[in-house]
Amino acid sequence: MNIMKPKKNIKSLIVLGENGVGKTTILYNYSKNKEMSSIYKETIVADYFYKEITYKEETWLLNFWDTNGKERTSKGLPNNLYRNCNAIILLCSYDKKDSFETLSSWLEFIKTNTNNKQIPIVLLVNKSDLPKDKKLLINSEIKQFSEQNRIPSLEISSKYKSIEEGINLMLSLLSGDILNSDTFYGFRKPTGTVSNTKVLDGKKTSRSMSFVEPKTKKCC
Repeated sequence: MNIMKPKKNIKSLIVLGENGVGKTTILYNYSKNKEMSSIYKETIVADYFYKEITYKEETWLLNFWDTNGKERTSKGLPNNLYRNCNAIILLCSYDKKDSFETLSSWLEFIKTNTNNKQIPIVLLVNKSDLPKDKKLLINSEIKQFSEQNRIPSLEISSKYKSIEEGINLMLSLLSGDILNSDTFYGFRKPTGTVSNTKVLDGKKTSRSMSFVEPKTKKCC
């Protein structure tokens, strides 16, 4: 008797953002379940990472394309990868002010290079563990950008659990769980808990999922 294997939910995700914001480190740490060495090696054109997980009792194969941050001004990934990708992760960093200031240009780049005008986009703000006096970005401005562009955003660090919560924010968007909820859009801080996602190596246990909802002012 043939036993049918569960169907994989295969997704292609492209990570965009300025050079040096931590794209490679974050993808390496997430896909390998360990921290990258401190030796920095610039991505020349693009790199590729993948990870197979279970999310809400479904098998997901996540294919990540890591870019070098120069796509807006020079040739990077082939055009068909942009046209066929399922989602975009935008990354900026607390210690690089220009990485936030160029986000609108990255949105224009995405609009020009993808077929899908409604392509899911998540903004992750790296290096949340920096001391407050070292942070060059203002949270209220990040929140305003997120709400104006209807892009959910989350601050993260290169630590595995923090990255995982950011990826799960994207999975929530891809699965349509809270796509129509206005409270889904805006800037949030990590909760320290993640979805019932587990890596298929048996080393990870299931946990419940929760997000810190943006505070809304009561009318009247």
